[in-house]
Parts: sequence; C-alpha cells; structure tokens
Amino acid sequence: MTVSNELMYAILSMDSYNRGYGEGISGLGGIGTNIGAATFTKQSDTLDGDPGVTAGFYAAAYTYNSETVISYRGTDTLWSELPFDNFPIAGKNGSIR
Repeated sequence: MTVSNELMYAILSMDSYNRGYGEGISGLGGIGTNIGAATFTKQSDTLDGDPGVTAGFYAAAYTYNSETVISYRGTDTLWSELPFDNFPIAGKNGSIR
C-alpha cells in the first residue's frame, strides 16, 4: 500500500507529539526507529528546566524519501494559559464540579 506524502507528514507530526519529555506513548523506540518508510534520526536536546521545555517545545527529525523532515510541537498547556481556567466541567452522570 502506498502512503501519500501528506499522510506520512501527518503521521510524523503525531509521532513527534508522543516522543521526548512528557511523551504520550512509551516504547516508540529511539534514534534509528522506522516509522513506515521514514526513520527517526534526531531529537531536540532540551533539558528539564530549559525555557524550551517550559514552553512545551520538542522537535524530531526524520529521513523520508531521501529528505529530512522536521516535526515539532509547541505548548501543550493551553488550558493553563486561558484567563478562565477555573470553570465547571461535566463529570460522571452529568454532575458539575
């Protein structure tokens, strides 16, 4: 099955969101891991306490079709940045907390 470039870029984007510090999925493998026809080749070197980590930045590089593809994420803390972060949310059985 052939995967379009657009679909592969979307897959690599999702992959970068699940790697590095605060990874969403553990056990994805390290440098040299294949993701379909792409290969994970490098990741950002941000360390705990760095401004990049505080901002939620993480980048991953892949080789795909003989090109380097860079996929990155920005802040993952949207809710803490909103001015109304203490609002009711529906809980179990429709209760409000």
